[in-house]
Amino acid sequence: MTRQTPGTKPEDVIKRLILLCDEAPGIPSVEEGRYQVLASLFKVRESKIEQWFQGDFPKANKLVEIADYFGCSLDWLIFGYECQERKRNTEILKKMIAGEDPSTFMH
Repeated sequence: MTRQTPGTKPEDVIKRLILLCDEAPGIPSVEEGRYQVLASLFKVRESKIEQWFQGDFPKANKLVEIADYFGCSLDWLIFGYECQERKRNTEILKKMIAGEDPSTFMH
C-alpha cells in the first residue's frame, strides 16, 4: 500500500526527487545505476529505492535525509513550496556562474 502525506500527490514528490537526482553531481541516470547509488547513500535496499520511485513515500526520517543530502527543504520536497531564501541563493549562484561580480548583488 502506498503511504501518502496529506496534501501531496506521490507523482509530484517523485517528479521533485527525479529533478534533484538529475541535477546532483554524482547521481547517475537510472540506466547507469541511480538506484544502487541512492540505496548506498540512504542505507536502504535497492528495491526500497525502486518503491520510492513508484510512489511509496519514504519514511519521515528518510525524507529528512533526502532533503538534507540534496540541500532542499522538506516543504519543497513534499509539498513543492520553495522558500524565498532558496530562490535567492539559486539566483545568486546563477549570476556567479555567469561571471557577475558578487559584490553587486549580495548584501
